[in-house]
Amino acid sequence: MRMNRMRKGQLVFDKVHIKYYRIGSVENGAGYGILEDKETGERFPEDRVCITEQNAICFRIEEDPDPTEIPVGYHVTEDGILMKFSEKACDQGCLSFKQILYTIPGYIILEARTKDNRKGYSDIFSYCPEKDTFRKIKGMVYEGQTMVGRLNTEHTVIGCNHFLESEIMVDGVKKKIRTYDETQLILIRGLCTNTVTYNQYLNLESHVSFIPFIQNKDCCSMLIPCNVEYHLDDEPLERDLSYHEFIIKPDDMVPGDIYPFGETAESITRCHIDDRLFFRSKNRLMYDLQVFVSDQIKKLDSYDHLVDRKFEIGSLSMTIATKYYDICRLKIRFTKDRGVVIDDLEFSQNKIIF
Repeated sequence: MRMNRMRKGQLVFDKVHIKYYRIGSVENGAGYGILEDKETGERFPEDRVCITEQNAICFRIEEDPDPTEIPVGYHVTEDGILMKFSEKACDQGCLSFKQILYTIPGYIILEARTKDNRKGYSDIFSYCPEKDTFRKIKGMVYEGQTMVGRLNTEHTVIGCNHFLESEIMVDGVKKKIRTYDETQLILIRGLCTNTVTYNQYLNLESHVSFIPFIQNKDCCSMLIPCNVEYHLDDEPLERDLSYHEFIIKPDDMVPGDIYPFGETAESITRCHIDDRLFFRSKNRLMYDLQVFVSDQIKKLDSYDHLVDRKFEIGSLSMTIATKYYDICRLKIRFTKDRGVVIDDLEFSQNKIIF
């Protein structure tokens, strides 16, 4: 057993005396245990053991009540060294790191310089502090990755937008410009990966978190705001905001629909009826890729869940609820001479007190 794997609460086996000890504390590089009957759980405080780096080989971990702690205190220096607090975390050989992308129980996920230090590219490594081991989980990805979102300890998405640099002549003077090329998204499932690329600029810094995929419990989806945004002379040209949905299955990640909403949504939920997304902002709703704008929608603050809808000739009726089951009914009429009309809202307050 290695000392860096020892933690409070573990049950360790003494290979020499054929006994079990429960670790009560780990202090100053040593673990202190009390004899325990493995079958009954009875402890005998008079029989104690001190485990150090020197004698740790005589013990093995039998039970670990919390085997997957999230590593804390780690950071990367400007010269690529992985540190734990103020000390070097480990011997990293020829590896040089750019940043910590995120941590999960038992692992640190890092962006590393490629072996040949190729400009514009990185490798993705995992580091397990408990075992002091590195593993390359993805090679030759675009540099500057960022964590986009996490569903659980099994599924995490990282990504970045890639730009091309070139020179143009302006009034006889060479000028460098950057133009958007593509977006790269990488799904990391455990320590395995899958990559998709997309040719529309995704706003990876202000993503919308994962939304449950109701019809199929084995799937989930992630929604990312995307702007048709091109960087020319380093000045972004933004158009109406839309959203891109990615359906994430156990072994892959596939693009879904594009939702052209036009502004930042205050609420995004999924309708249980047909699994379509329901968007709400200050003055607009969107459902089934149709956007409805009205000042009346300002009254729908906290009404985030579409619980019923009915299509009729020339109209759409919706029932929207808050998380406390307060109800609002609205009717949207599609007219020939004045466009979309939203009738007066009907509110019904839930009388049950939570």
